[in-house]
Amino acid sequence: MDLVRFVNISKSFGGVKALDNVSINVGERERVCIVGPNGAGKTTLLRVILGLVKPDNGSAYVFSRSPRDIGYVPQIPLSYGFHRVFDVLYYSLKLADYSTHDAKDLALKWCEIIGVDCNSIGYE
Repeated sequence: MDLVRFVNISKSFGGVKALDNVSINVGERERVCIVGPNGAGKTTLLRVILGLVKPDNGSAYVFSRSPRDIGYVPQIPLSYGFHRVFDVLYYSLKLADYSTHDAKDLALKWCEIIGVDCNSIGYE
C-alpha cells in the first residue's frame, strides 16, 4: 500500500513553476530523501505532502497513521552550532509529542541508521 501517492502534481507561484507534473509513490517501510539544487521544488513538494500548500492541479494522496510518520527538515537550520546531532533529533521528536524515552531511543536509532556520531556537533 502506498502511504504517499502524487499523480501529476503542479504548483506555480506567480510566473515560477515550482512543480511540473510530479508523480511519486512511497510505500510502507520505504524511506525517501528528496535532494536537489536550490529552486528544484523540494520544499514545495514537502509542503504539499504535509498539507501546507494546495497544488494547482494533479492528485495528492497521503495515507498516514499519524502526522508523526512524516519528518520534515526545513531549509534554514533551527538549531545552534553547539547542538549535538542527537540534541537536534531528540528535541525535534519531543516537539512532535514523543515521550522522553521514545524520543531518546529514536534519536539514537537514527544516528546509527544515518551513520552519524550522536555526540558530534551539528556545524563542525
